[in-house]
Amino acid sequence: MIAASLATDLRPLLSPDALVTDAAALPAYGHDFWTQRGTPGIVVRAARAEDVTATLRYAAERGIAVVPRAAGTNVSAGFLPTPERIMLDLRPMNRVLTVDTERRAAVVQPGVINGDLNARLAPLGFCFSPDPGSAAISSIGGNIAENAGGMHCLKYGVTDDHVNAVECALIGGDTVRLAAGDSGPDLLGLLIGSEGTLGIVIEATVALRPLPAVTHTLLAIFDDADEAAAAVSATIAAGIIPAAMEFFDRAAVGFFDAFAPSGSGYPREGEAFLLIDLDGSAGEVAEDLADLEPILRRGARTVQRAETDAARAALWKPRIDGALALVASGRGFFICDTTVPRERIPAMQRAVVEIGHHAGLQMLTLGHAGDGNIHPVILYDKDDPAQVAAMEEADDAVVAAALALGGTITGEHGIGSEKRRQMRQRFSPTEIAAMRAVKTAFDPHDLLNPGILLPDLVTDEPALPQFAATMRAIIAAHRAGIGWEATDHQLPDASNAARTAVMLDTENLTVTANGQTSLATLHDALAARGFGCALAKAGEMTVASIVSGRNDRAAVRDTLLAVETMLRDGQAARFGSNAVKDVAGYDMKRLFIGSGGAFGSLETVTLRVLPARR
Repeated sequence: MIAASLATDLRPLLSPDALVTDAAALPAYGHDFWTQRGTPGIVVRAARAEDVTATLRYAAERGIAVVPRAAGTNVSAGFLPTPERIMLDLRPMNRVLTVDTERRAAVVQPGVINGDLNARLAPLGFCFSPDPGSAAISSIGGNIAENAGGMHCLKYGVTDDHVNAVECALIGGDTVRLAAGDSGPDLLGLLIGSEGTLGIVIEATVALRPLPAVTHTLLAIFDDADEAAAAVSATIAAGIIPAAMEFFDRAAVGFFDAFAPSGSGYPREGEAFLLIDLDGSAGEVAEDLADLEPILRRGARTVQRAETDAARAALWKPRIDGALALVASGRGFFICDTTVPRERIPAMQRAVVEIGHHAGLQMLTLGHAGDGNIHPVILYDKDDPAQVAAMEEADDAVVAAALALGGTITGEHGIGSEKRRQMRQRFSPTEIAAMRAVKTAFDPHDLLNPGILLPDLVTDEPALPQFAATMRAIIAAHRAGIGWEATDHQLPDASNAARTAVMLDTENLTVTANGQTSLATLHDALAARGFGCALAKAGEMTVASIVSGRNDRAAVRDTLLAVETMLRDGQAARFGSNAVKDVAGYDMKRLFIGSGGAFGSLETVTLRVLPARR
């Protein structure tokens, strides 16, 4: 328990009424949208940035852990309050500070609700793109902490594509500003998706985009998942990038019918369903519809079109209300979150069905088909220890199936406390050791959101002294307000452009190139196959040198998916993946952007590409 004297010392450092110590009131702060996660010793309801920095300074001086929270909608048990910990509640910091439609940016506090921001922006003709299923109740700070995705990230990207800068409070009370255009490693990208373990966002500058002039929605119903997956592949191959492509199976529709507030309204025939949004100008949507409907009708038993706002809302409502249906069911449930290559969705669904049969549990499958992000849901009796154990075994089996299919363990829900044990299935000891060095550089005594994201330390993790020292130097420079830049001697040798290799995955819209491949060679290889990449066409400059250097930073940030590196400590590692949605662990590839080779050489680089319209 936190001593009463400590609370007495903290109170005068905070805004009036910010400190909550009433034992009867504390449990409510440990309850998220889904369930009770624990009870904090005390709660600081931060009304201003100074409440956050004072709490972090006080906690560091006394060695007390701090657990940040906002809306509490994440589905990976992302905070674990205990009586020995301070909970820092960011919900009172809920102001939209500025909206600048000319510059297409808004400055917000972390407790601003995603849906409230978009309601304010809509009359101005703009929106904040990330739209997780919890958008109506999730906070922008939480979106940033989890790198939230959602239904429309196929076309518009995830949270890190739409955050220009943050003001961040570090353990000890220092504040730093991290921006997309900073020199040196991309610390903004590293912080996004770090699940509140590296720093706490106290203010964010987010990018806005104009609302589309027209949006139409299609519901296509198929007799099997293979036909649905074939339609997804054919859509992308045709150069059509819908705003959203949602997949769900017959079991999910049955669940919506039983527990959604007004049922699903979906037809009872069919085994696999695609819910698709097309948006843009009237001409663009008309062209997309003309090309897409024949693709869908080749395999679908029926295709419905919704053009009015009311008709579109009716098609989307059961899918969006899926979380409410789970809570309303009263059953135990576990929402898995994996990403697999797009063409492997049918195999993943078959694996889910088999896992459910083996475990004796009901399972349903839904997710974002356009980027392969699949959410199998395990239903079980939470009061039956045997079913709880069967659920955990089934969850491990789902993760193993995704990895076997070339996927990753979480596309948008994060690691939290629930997937920590699976981190070693996904990452090598070297990769986890590098992540741990990042955590230690930001938070040397593991006081910020402990028990989240990183697995427990084991003996096979190698020491990475050069990596750790570089990371400490970078964080120290930012704490001192001077930033960090790569020195010229750290830049990798880009003179050998003879070793070239370009491997294009047309199905999943990625390309992997040897680090010494010239940009000219890369662009020529892509163009020959009808694809393009956002990186500059900078002649004989290599892929490795443009990632590690100072040029074209915005395109590198938008395009980079993974790197294979030989760390300066002599250990090989791969950070990121070929999945366009992957939030497993810290986004370590960001450290190699603008780093000048300070962490290691870039052996291969994987990038996002787009097809030309067929």
